[in-house]
Amino acid sequence: MSLGILPDVLSMSELNEELLILLKIKDSEQEFKTKFDELVQKYSLDRIVQWENKKSNFIHELVLTWQLNLVKDLSERYNLNINLQHRKDLCTPIHLASWHKNVEMYELLRNLGADRTIKNKYCELPGESILNIIWLDLELTSLHDPQILECAVIITDKDLNELERGQWVVHFEQKDLNDLDEWHKKTFKSVTDGGNGLFDAVVKSIITKEQMESELLQIIEHHCPKKCCPLAGSSIHTDREVIKLRMPTVYDYLHHRIIDVSSISGVMQRWSPTKWFQMKNTLNKTSVSLNHRAMNDIERSVEILKLIKPLLCAQ
Repeated sequence: MSLGILPDVLSMSELNEELLILLKIKDSEQEFKTKFDELVQKYSLDRIVQWENKKSNFIHELVLTWQLNLVKDLSERYNLNINLQHRKDLCTPIHLASWHKNVEMYELLRNLGADRTIKNKYCELPGESILNIIWLDLELTSLHDPQILECAVIITDKDLNELERGQWVVHFEQKDLNDLDEWHKKTFKSVTDGGNGLFDAVVKSIITKEQMESELLQIIEHHCPKKCCPLAGSSIHTDREVIKLRMPTVYDYLHHRIIDVSSISGVMQRWSPTKWFQMKNTLNKTSVSLNHRAMNDIERSVEILKLIKPLLCAQ
Protein backbone atom coordinates (compact mmCIF):
# COMPACT_ATOMS: atom_id res chain seq x y z
CA MET A 1 0.00 0.00 0.00
CA SER A 2 1.37 3.44 -0.95
CA LEU A 3 2.09 5.75 1.94
CA GLY A 4 1.68 8.79 -0.31
CA ILE A 5 3.60 12.07 0.02
CA LEU A 6 4.23 13.34 3.52
CA PRO A 7 2.49 16.66 4.32
CA ASP A 8 5.76 18.51 5.11
CA VAL A 9 7.31 17.41 1.81
CA LEU A 10 4.22 18.51 -0.07
CA SER A 11 4.20 21.80 1.80
CA MET A 12 7.85 22.50 0.97
CA SER A 13 7.22 21.68 -2.67
CA GLU A 14 4.34 24.13 -2.75
CA LEU A 15 6.40 26.76 -0.94
CA ASN A 16 9.21 26.36 -3.44
CA GLU A 17 6.81 26.81 -6.33
CA GLU A 18 5.17 29.87 -4.81
CA LEU A 19 8.47 31.54 -3.90
CA LEU A 20 9.81 31.07 -7.41
CA ILE A 21 6.65 32.72 -8.74
CA LEU A 22 7.04 35.52 -6.19
CA LEU A 23 10.62 36.21 -7.23
CA LYS A 24 9.48 36.71 -10.82
CA ILE A 25 7.44 39.76 -9.81
CA LYS A 26 9.60 42.64 -11.03
CA ASP A 27 7.22 45.48 -11.86
CA SER A 28 5.26 45.97 -8.65
CA GLU A 29 6.93 46.16 -5.25
CA GLN A 30 3.54 46.45 -3.57
CA GLU A 31 2.32 43.26 -5.21
CA PHE A 32 5.52 41.55 -4.06
CA LYS A 33 5.05 42.73 -0.47
CA THR A 34 1.38 41.67 -0.38
CA LYS A 35 2.17 38.23 -1.75
CA PHE A 36 5.09 37.84 0.66
CA ASP A 37 2.84 38.71 3.61
CA GLU A 38 0.38 36.03 2.46
CA LEU A 39 3.14 33.43 2.22
CA VAL A 40 4.36 34.27 5.71
CA GLN A 41 0.85 33.60 7.03
CA LYS A 42 0.59 30.40 5.04
CA TYR A 43 4.02 28.84 5.59
CA SER A 44 5.72 30.83 8.42
CA LEU A 45 8.63 33.24 8.18
CA ASP A 46 11.18 30.67 9.34
CA ARG A 47 10.43 28.34 6.45
CA ILE A 48 10.72 31.15 3.93
CA VAL A 49 14.01 32.36 5.42
CA GLN A 50 15.53 28.87 5.31
CA TRP A 51 14.33 28.15 1.78
CA GLU A 52 17.11 27.55 -0.75
CA ASN A 53 17.19 27.92 -4.51
CA LYS A 54 20.40 26.42 -5.86
CA LYS A 55 23.04 28.52 -4.04
CA SER A 56 20.80 31.18 -2.57
CA ASN A 57 18.43 31.69 0.32
CA PHE A 58 15.51 34.07 -0.06
CA ILE A 59 17.39 37.13 1.23
CA HIS A 60 20.29 36.26 -1.09
CA GLU A 61 17.93 36.17 -4.06
CA LEU A 62 16.70 39.67 -3.27
CA VAL A 63 20.28 40.94 -3.05
CA LEU A 64 21.32 39.24 -6.29
CA THR A 65 18.37 40.76 -8.16
CA TRP A 66 19.14 44.25 -6.75
CA GLN A 67 15.80 44.57 -4.92
CA LEU A 68 16.96 47.48 -2.79
CA ASN A 69 13.58 48.67 -1.50
CA LEU A 70 12.34 45.15 -0.82
CA VAL A 71 15.43 44.22 1.18
CA LYS A 72 14.97 47.35 3.28
CA ASP A 73 11.21 46.89 3.77
CA LEU A 74 11.24 43.17 4.58
CA SER A 75 14.29 43.48 6.82
CA GLU A 76 12.63 46.21 8.85
CA ARG A 77 9.12 44.73 8.99
CA TYR A 78 10.11 41.11 9.58
CA ASN A 79 13.56 41.55 11.09
CA LEU A 80 15.05 39.28 8.44
CA ASN A 81 18.48 37.90 9.27
CA ILE A 82 20.68 39.95 6.96
CA ASN A 83 23.73 38.00 8.17
CA LEU A 84 22.35 34.65 7.03
CA GLN A 85 25.14 32.50 5.60
CA HIS A 86 24.50 30.18 2.73
CA ARG A 87 25.00 26.55 3.61
CA LYS A 88 27.57 25.77 0.90
CA ASP A 89 29.87 28.79 0.70
CA LEU A 90 28.93 30.60 3.95
CA CYS A 91 28.47 33.88 2.06
CA THR A 92 26.27 36.50 3.69
CA PRO A 93 24.15 38.99 1.71
CA ILE A 94 26.82 41.67 2.09
CA HIS A 95 29.42 39.27 0.66
CA LEU A 96 27.23 39.01 -2.43
CA ALA A 97 26.75 42.76 -2.72
CA SER A 98 30.51 43.24 -2.50
CA TRP A 99 31.31 40.46 -4.96
CA HIS A 100 28.83 41.77 -7.53
CA LYS A 101 29.99 45.37 -7.02
CA ASN A 102 26.53 46.57 -6.04
CA VAL A 103 27.51 49.69 -4.12
CA GLU A 104 23.93 50.73 -3.28
CA MET A 105 23.03 47.31 -1.89
CA TYR A 106 26.29 47.10 0.03
CA GLU A 107 25.67 50.48 1.65
CA LEU A 108 22.05 49.55 2.48
CA LEU A 109 23.08 46.30 4.18
CA ARG A 110 25.81 48.16 6.01
CA ASN A 111 23.30 50.72 7.28
CA LEU A 112 20.94 47.92 8.31
CA GLY A 113 23.69 46.57 10.56
CA ALA A 114 25.20 43.78 8.48
CA ASP A 115 28.14 42.14 10.22
CA ARG A 116 31.24 42.77 8.11
CA THR A 117 33.46 40.57 10.29
CA ILE A 118 31.86 37.31 9.14
CA LYS A 119 34.09 35.24 6.86
CA ASN A 120 32.83 32.96 4.12
CA LYS A 121 34.06 29.45 3.34
CA TYR A 122 37.20 30.90 1.75
CA CYS A 123 38.01 33.05 4.81
CA GLU A 124 37.06 36.20 2.90
CA LEU A 125 35.52 39.30 4.46
CA PRO A 126 33.12 41.45 2.44
CA GLY A 127 35.29 44.09 0.78
CA GLU A 128 34.93 47.75 1.69
CA SER A 129 36.94 48.81 -1.34
CA ILE A 130 33.85 49.33 -3.49
CA LEU A 131 33.15 52.45 -1.39
CA ASN A 132 36.59 54.02 -1.95
CA ILE A 133 36.90 57.39 -3.68
CA ILE A 134 39.33 58.35 -6.47
CA TRP A 135 40.37 61.98 -6.02
CA LEU A 136 42.06 63.34 -9.13
CA ASP A 137 43.19 66.62 -10.65
CA LEU A 138 44.87 67.52 -13.93
CA GLU A 139 46.76 70.62 -15.00
CA LEU A 140 46.33 71.14 -18.74
CA THR A 141 47.78 73.08 -21.65
CA SER A 142 44.29 74.28 -22.63
CA LEU A 143 40.64 73.22 -22.66
CA HIS A 144 40.08 73.18 -26.44
CA ASP A 145 43.03 70.83 -27.18
CA PRO A 146 44.08 69.60 -23.74
CA GLN A 147 47.44 67.98 -23.12
CA ILE A 148 48.20 66.86 -19.57
CA LEU A 149 51.03 68.75 -17.89
CA GLU A 150 50.49 67.30 -14.42
CA CYS A 151 48.30 64.65 -12.80
CA ALA A 152 47.76 63.84 -9.14
CA VAL A 153 45.60 61.25 -7.42
CA ILE A 154 44.64 60.47 -3.84
CA ILE A 155 42.66 57.34 -3.00
CA THR A 156 40.56 57.58 0.16
CA ASP A 157 38.10 55.30 1.86
CA LYS A 158 34.49 56.41 2.12
CA ASP A 159 35.29 58.41 5.28
CA LEU A 160 38.04 60.37 3.48
CA ASN A 161 40.95 58.59 5.16
CA GLU A 162 43.86 58.55 2.73
CA LEU A 163 45.00 55.16 1.39
CA GLU A 164 47.56 56.15 -1.25
CA ARG A 165 48.61 59.06 -3.43
CA GLY A 166 50.58 59.63 -6.61
CA GLN A 167 51.76 62.58 -8.69
CA TRP A 168 53.23 62.89 -12.20
CA VAL A 169 54.65 65.81 -14.15
CA VAL A 170 54.85 65.06 -17.89
CA HIS A 171 57.83 66.23 -19.93
CA PHE A 172 57.37 68.97 -22.51
CA GLU A 173 59.99 71.04 -24.31
CA GLN A 174 60.27 74.72 -23.43
CA LYS A 175 59.25 75.69 -26.97
CA ASP A 176 55.91 73.90 -26.47
CA LEU A 177 55.26 75.90 -23.32
CA ASN A 178 56.10 79.18 -25.01
CA ASP A 179 53.02 78.80 -27.20
CA LEU A 180 50.57 78.59 -24.28
CA ASP A 181 48.34 81.50 -23.32
CA GLU A 182 49.12 84.25 -20.83
CA TRP A 183 47.18 82.67 -17.94
CA HIS A 184 49.40 79.57 -18.13
CA LYS A 185 52.58 81.64 -18.41
CA LYS A 186 51.63 83.73 -15.39
CA THR A 187 50.37 80.86 -13.22
CA PHE A 188 52.97 78.19 -14.06
CA LYS A 189 56.11 80.37 -14.21
CA SER A 190 59.03 79.93 -11.80
CA VAL A 191 58.39 80.21 -8.08
CA THR A 192 61.03 82.94 -7.85
CA ASP A 193 58.97 84.97 -10.33
CA GLY A 194 55.73 84.50 -8.40
CA GLY A 195 54.36 81.41 -10.16
CA ASN A 196 53.84 77.86 -8.93
CA GLY A 197 56.88 76.39 -10.71
CA LEU A 198 55.05 73.88 -12.90
CA PHE A 199 56.79 74.93 -16.13
CA ASP A 200 60.22 74.33 -14.57
CA ALA A 201 59.10 70.91 -13.35
CA VAL A 202 57.68 70.02 -16.78
CA VAL A 203 60.92 70.83 -18.60
CA LYS A 204 63.03 68.87 -16.08
CA SER A 205 60.71 65.84 -16.00
CA ILE A 206 61.50 62.61 -17.86
CA ILE A 207 58.01 61.12 -17.36
CA THR A 208 55.96 60.31 -20.46
CA LYS A 209 52.18 60.41 -20.76
CA GLU A 210 52.19 56.63 -21.22
CA GLN A 211 54.15 56.09 -18.00
CA MET A 212 51.78 58.37 -16.11
CA GLU A 213 48.72 56.54 -17.45
CA SER A 214 50.15 53.13 -16.57
CA GLU A 215 51.20 54.07 -13.03
CA LEU A 216 47.94 55.90 -12.33
CA LEU A 217 45.95 52.85 -13.40
CA GLN A 218 48.06 50.61 -11.13
CA ILE A 219 47.23 52.73 -8.09
CA ILE A 220 43.52 52.78 -8.90
CA GLU A 221 43.44 49.03 -9.56
CA HIS A 222 45.15 48.35 -6.23
CA HIS A 223 42.43 50.07 -4.21
CA CYS A 224 39.30 50.09 -6.37
CA PRO A 225 37.38 47.31 -8.14
CA LYS A 226 36.70 48.06 -11.79
CA LYS A 227 33.79 50.42 -12.49
CA CYS A 228 32.88 50.77 -8.80
CA CYS A 229 34.44 53.86 -7.28
CA PRO A 230 33.53 57.43 -8.20
CA LEU A 231 35.98 60.00 -9.52
CA ALA A 232 36.05 63.03 -7.24
CA GLY A 233 37.37 66.57 -7.26
CA SER A 234 36.47 70.14 -8.10
CA SER A 235 34.77 70.50 -11.52
CA ILE A 236 35.83 66.90 -11.99
CA HIS A 237 33.67 66.45 -15.09
CA THR A 238 36.30 68.41 -17.03
CA ASP A 239 39.11 66.12 -15.86
CA ARG A 240 37.00 63.08 -16.69
CA GLU A 241 36.57 64.23 -20.30
CA VAL A 242 40.32 64.74 -20.65
CA ILE A 243 40.97 61.28 -19.17
CA LYS A 244 38.62 59.86 -21.80
CA LEU A 245 40.64 61.58 -24.51
CA ARG A 246 44.20 61.18 -23.22
CA MET A 247 44.17 58.17 -20.84
CA PRO A 248 41.62 55.71 -22.27
CA THR A 249 42.74 52.71 -20.20
CA VAL A 250 42.10 54.69 -17.01
CA TYR A 251 38.77 55.94 -18.35
CA ASP A 252 37.62 52.40 -19.15
CA TYR A 253 38.28 51.39 -15.53
CA LEU A 254 36.32 54.23 -13.93
CA HIS A 255 32.73 54.22 -12.72
CA HIS A 256 30.42 56.60 -14.56
CA ARG A 257 29.50 58.48 -11.38
CA ILE A 258 31.41 61.44 -10.00
CA ILE A 259 31.58 63.45 -6.78
CA ASP A 260 31.88 67.08 -7.82
CA VAL A 261 32.94 69.16 -4.84
CA SER A 262 32.24 72.35 -6.80
CA SER A 263 28.58 71.37 -7.16
CA ILE A 264 28.25 70.47 -3.48
CA SER A 265 29.87 73.77 -2.51
CA GLY A 266 27.60 75.67 -4.89
CA VAL A 267 24.47 74.13 -3.41
CA MET A 268 25.65 74.85 0.13
CA GLN A 269 26.48 78.45 -0.76
CA ARG A 270 22.93 78.95 -2.02
CA TRP A 271 21.00 77.03 0.62
CA SER A 272 23.12 77.61 3.71
CA PRO A 273 25.26 80.71 3.05
CA THR A 274 26.10 81.35 6.71
CA LYS A 275 27.54 77.86 7.21
CA TRP A 276 29.26 78.11 3.85
CA PHE A 277 31.13 81.31 4.77
CA GLN A 278 32.03 79.86 8.19
CA MET A 279 33.39 76.78 6.48
CA LYS A 280 35.28 78.87 3.93
CA ASN A 281 36.92 80.90 6.70
CA THR A 282 37.94 77.68 8.47
CA LEU A 283 39.33 76.33 5.21
CA ASN A 284 41.37 79.46 4.53
CA LYS A 285 42.87 79.30 8.04
CA THR A 286 43.76 75.60 8.03
CA SER A 287 44.42 74.74 4.38
CA VAL A 288 47.07 75.70 1.86
CA SER A 289 45.73 78.29 -0.56
CA LEU A 290 44.79 77.18 -4.07
CA ASN A 291 47.85 77.41 -6.33
CA HIS A 292 46.85 75.32 -9.38
CA ARG A 293 49.24 72.45 -8.72
CA ALA A 294 47.42 69.15 -9.06
CA MET A 295 48.13 67.67 -5.62
CA ASN A 296 47.41 70.95 -3.87
CA ASP A 297 44.05 71.22 -5.64
CA ILE A 298 43.09 67.68 -4.60
CA GLU A 299 44.07 68.24 -0.97
CA ARG A 300 41.89 71.34 -0.89
CA SER A 301 38.93 69.44 -2.40
CA VAL A 302 39.27 66.70 0.21
CA GLU A 303 39.44 69.30 2.98
CA ILE A 304 36.25 70.95 1.70
CA LEU A 305 34.38 67.65 1.79
CA LYS A 306 35.75 66.88 5.27
CA LEU A 307 34.19 70.13 6.48
CA ILE A 308 30.89 69.43 4.73
CA LYS A 309 30.67 65.79 5.89
CA PRO A 310 29.61 66.53 9.52
CA LEU A 311 26.80 68.73 8.24
CA LEU A 312 25.48 65.94 6.01
CA CYS A 313 25.86 63.27 8.70
CA ALA A 314 24.27 65.28 11.52
CA GLN A 315 21.33 63.44 13.10
